[in-house]
Amino acid sequence: MPKRARKSQEFGTWVKQARLQSGKSQKEIAESLSVTQQYLSKIELQGVVPSDAELVRLCEILGKPEEEARKILGITTKADERLQVLEREFLGFQQWLISRPRPIHIYIVREDPEPVDENSAMLHYEILSAAPDLKISILFRYFDRKNWASFRRLVEVIKETFPKAEKKIPNFQSRISGYLRKPEFEEDSQKRIPLGQPAVVVMDKDGPNLFYYGSPPPLYHEKQVAEENYLSQYNTALSEAPKVKAELFVNWIEIQGLAGKPSDELWAKIFLNQSFEEFSKFE
Repeated sequence: MPKRARKSQEFGTWVKQARLQSGKSQKEIAESLSVTQQYLSKIELQGVVPSDAELVRLCEILGKPEEEARKILGITTKADERLQVLEREFLGFQQWLISRPRPIHIYIVREDPEPVDENSAMLHYEILSAAPDLKISILFRYFDRKNWASFRRLVEVIKETFPKAEKKIPNFQSRISGYLRKPEFEEDSQKRIPLGQPAVVVMDKDGPNLFYYGSPPPLYHEKQVAEENYLSQYNTALSEAPKVKAELFVNWIEIQGLAGKPSDELWAKIFLNQSFEEFSKFE
């Protein structure tokens, strides 16, 4: 059960302000919440903290996000704890990258578009910051406009979130690249085994290392219905796969040279100054 203070005056004030904004009386809110008006008054005036079920219902009645109330109360939920685990593992992964022999190239194999937000931008920025000669290639399994657009947007958001990225990270734009699998080399979408979460191949002079999200599903596994279902089942960010499977991914990507770029024959590189129509006319 999450821990919380038994009283929070800040929470009480928040509830009162939300109620006044809703235009409802204490009596109306109390009836909807199935509690007495006296109990609701104690919440507002004394900061009495309701039960979990009452808190969820109260937020629904007031039309306020539950996360906002929990933040005020300083409640640590299971979801918060999972995110803390993910953050710790990411920091560990970043430190591991720093210790690897150079050169280092990370290949992220995705089935769907790159989810783009400030968190995604920060993750890629911090990985690029980990080592001056580290490179990232995001490889999309299918030649799709949404995949193409998501990579371009990711680079834009990194620049918007970190305006000095190009100065702080030498050769920034040449160190993060996006590729789409050329149509003639795509797998049959009706027959291929789905890649539930992105696969991460880290290549250095010691050879490849393969990681996947989740713990510990097979290399390929059924796609999770939603991100929250995924996080509710797995408490780890990256799990390492056997070397033999890492080699299979390297062969599928067809990496050119030691930690080099993907095969030009199989992959079309995304250029930021091209429209999708221009990009689609590769030879």
